[in-house]
Amino acid sequence: AMMMCAVSLGAAAQSTITYPYNPDGNADALIGVTDLADMLATYGNTFAPSEILVGDSTLSFWIDQLSETVWTQQAMIDSLLALQMAPVNNQFTFYEIDFESAPPFTNSFMTGTGLFGISVMNQTSKELVTSFRLQDRECATIGKVRQIPLAEELPSWAVLVERVGVLDDYALYSVVGYFDSYNAGTEVKVLVEFLAGSSSDFVSGAEYQISITAL
Repeated sequence: AMMMCAVSLGAAAQSTITYPYNPDGNADALIGVTDLADMLATYGNTFAPSEILVGDSTLSFWIDQLSETVWTQQAMIDSLLALQMAPVNNQFTFYEIDFESAPPFTNSFMTGTGLFGISVMNQTSKELVTSFRLQDRECATIGKVRQIPLAEELPSWAVLVERVGVLDDYALYSVVGYFDSYNAGTEVKVLVEFLAGSSSDFVSGAEYQISITAL
């Protein structure tokens, strides 16, 4: 909103600014005798200052325009924040993750051996995770996995993992491959590479949400 205001104000500033009273009557950048004569000619008269003009419009007009821009942008920000906070169907939620050394690994963060390989361990370290195993059920995230066109000329894809109810506990991964019918068709496996995240590990028994999007 502030950037929009700056742009609008910058455009306004390019116009001629006319002040309601300027003691430099002849505009020579000096207040001299000639300017004093101009002032004395109005001595004894009433004075009612007019508004400052920016181009052909008053300053109050520009203030109203800027104010309207601020309110419009703030309303947009509020709507985006509300959308971000609202539960949406483009997220897949892990419920009560338990990190185990033996199957089943469904809905888990894994260190895997490849697209068709066996996940060798259920991983808590965000930096070491190389794949997700997701239960195959109807949700927009799984639908997005199956639409990822892993090709160089198309946008890259990323997975954002967020711990539910805990601020700044997240991990971001790039998608490098997927298998949409894994473990006899009961799961979807997404191969990933770690990009960034908070320093804490994934927590056993916690609840996480993941969302997949194009970058």
